[in-house]
Order: sequence, then structure tokens, then C-alpha cells
Amino acid sequence: MSRSLIAHFESGRRRPSLPDAKRLDQALGSGGVLVRFLPVRETRDVAEHFQAALAFERQATEIREYAGSLVPGILQTETYMRALFLYAVPPCDGRGV
Repeated sequence: MSRSLIAHFESGRRRPSLPDAKRLDQALGSGGVLVRFLPVRETRDVAEHFQAALAFERQATEIREYAGSLVPGILQTETYMRALFLYAVPPCDGRGV
């Protein structure tokens, strides 16, 4: 899978096919999250639980995303999170904050 294809998925320009979502879930070890994000029927634009967000997006003149991390939430894995906390957050000395 090319970087440009993944960039299209991330930006919403393309929807991953079921086989693509399965491969990404396997590569990321995400336990099927990406497959479950796919719409149930191909005739819908988005999964049912995103319908409200889709309505807001259609009204928006600009969409911005803030991610307090390097990789947006859905793509974060436990290994990634542990590395962030190990190197980006001061270690806990056991005395609390």
C-alpha cells in the first residue's frame, strides 16, 4: 500500500475497500477498528454513527483538526502510546504531580 493511498484514506478523498481496511488493521494491530469504521452498506456516504458529523461538515466553510500527538487517535496503537509517554512525558517519581 503506497503512502499516497494512505494519505487519500486519511484525508477522506478515498474510502478504503474492505480488503484494504483488513490489511491496515492487521498491520497496525488495531483489532478490526478500521473495518468497523466502514459503512455497513456501500450506498451510504458514512457509517450511521457519523451522520451528524457529516451534516456539520457539509455546512462548514473550514475544517481544522487539533491532535495533541503526532498521530491522530484512530491510528494510535498501544506501542505508539507507550513510546510517547516514555519519551515525551516526564517520568513519574511516585510522588504524584
